[in-house]
Amino acid sequence: MPPALLEQQAQAFFIPQQELLRRPLETSDCIDAAQPKPKKYEDGIFLERLQKNLWHIRVHSPDTALIEDEALIEHAITNGATRYGEERRIDNFLVHPAIANRQLSIATNHYGLGAPAITREFHFNSLTGEFSAFDAYLSRVKTRRVTHEEFDTRLAAKNTYEQRLVNIAILMTRAIGIREGKRAIHHSQAKAAARRINVVANVVTMRAVHPHIPLLFRVDNGNGTHYSTVPKSHKGMQLAMYGSMGPSLRKPDSFGNALNFGDFLRGREPRLGVDQLERIVEVDERFKLLGRTVSLLAADGETAA
Repeated sequence: MPPALLEQQAQAFFIPQQELLRRPLETSDCIDAAQPKPKKYEDGIFLERLQKNLWHIRVHSPDTALIEDEALIEHAITNGATRYGEERRIDNFLVHPAIANRQLSIATNHYGLGAPAITREFHFNSLTGEFSAFDAYLSRVKTRRVTHEEFDTRLAAKNTYEQRLVNIAILMTRAIGIREGKRAIHHSQAKAAARRINVVANVVTMRAVHPHIPLLFRVDNGNGTHYSTVPKSHKGMQLAMYGSMGPSLRKPDSFGNALNFGDFLRGREPRLGVDQLERIVEVDERFKLLGRTVSLLAADGETAA
């Protein structure tokens, strides 16, 4: 798509007020890094204690199925993941920033009604390690924006909510049997907790919906992460199957999965069939190969110098 046309169509995208009014209103905590790293606010978390050992968890993510323009979807499929350059400046956007930042981010507040979202919710028994009552639906959310530093400060002050969030995230991760690598261990408790809860929500979601719609799965065979249209083991996390619904505005597999999932929740045929999902796999592999080539050339240049 010519850049001028892409810009025109992205700027024309908006969320109708009526779309929000038909959705239930919920609250969500968006936990993200502070500047200068770009604030993404793509995922939100809600935690509530129902009984002594029973917890209600909601994870909110952008409703990418609101993108109806096939040209905008095609751009996202062929553009590859959002990529960052020096000082965390974004060099490439998966979804045009006019849509990703100003329309679909769950930190937006359209008409004072909140942001469009997909809610995935479930219960977790912290005593038995059992998950139950999974559900998913379209929602609108009003968010509380929390930086990692703010969260960690409250945690150090022994605030109950932050303590519960960190502890439940660890217990859920252990209950599913996820092995955590070095990337999962962060100096920030906020970042670690948010990641754990989102990974658990992805596992619970995929187990529930993968037989019903075409999806992309993340495969780790010890040689980096790749995508596949059929479930395969993720050796890094020691899971028989893993796929992601977020970050759907930055990662191509999450974008495709959220798009199809949003269609599914609306009772319509998912727009991305296996062939289109295979194209996402091919584009991702091409960018990975290009990245490896650039790295090798840079290494050769340093050696020569």
